[in-house]
Amino acid sequence: SCDIYNAEQRNELSKLCDYQSDVFKILPMKGEIWPKRSQIVSIEFTPQVAHEFFENAYLLNTDSNIRYQVAFKGKGLPPEAKFDSDTINVGQVPLETISQYEINLINTGKVEVDYEIRQNNKSGLKFEFSPSSAVIPVNGSQKISIKFYAIHVGQFSENFPFIFRGSIDF
Repeated sequence: SCDIYNAEQRNELSKLCDYQSDVFKILPMKGEIWPKRSQIVSIEFTPQVAHEFFENAYLLNTDSNIRYQVAFKGKGLPPEAKFDSDTINVGQVPLETISQYEINLINTGKVEVDYEIRQNNKSGLKFEFSPSSAVIPVNGSQKISIKFYAIHVGQFSENFPFIFRGSIDF
């Protein structure tokens, strides 16, 4: 329950009515506009995933007690990246040796790429990626070093999942 005569409780209750969003931010949230004047209001859009967002906010005219609906629409861009090589052919490797390879992960999108490589130990082979996660700025690239430890004889084919944070298409 709320005691309407208690200013602190009224203030807490009014905060519940304020606009709250994970992706849109309004600055400033409150203000006064005098006749024949204007007020600049900024809307920040900061999505964490590639998705289309629709939200409504309301502007309250406290003199007339009329609420005006303001619709926000934004599309979060997905991270996009590609490797400079699709395949690494390791050829013949002597047992109990370490082979090292390098590839580049290139950011080809319009937002930074935050990635993580998940180790795949299904075959029992030992691979080490460095760095195994990083953030690549727009138009940037990241050199990834791959160490391979030959621990048994035989042919193999390995795939390693790369997780791109913010992408909904893994």
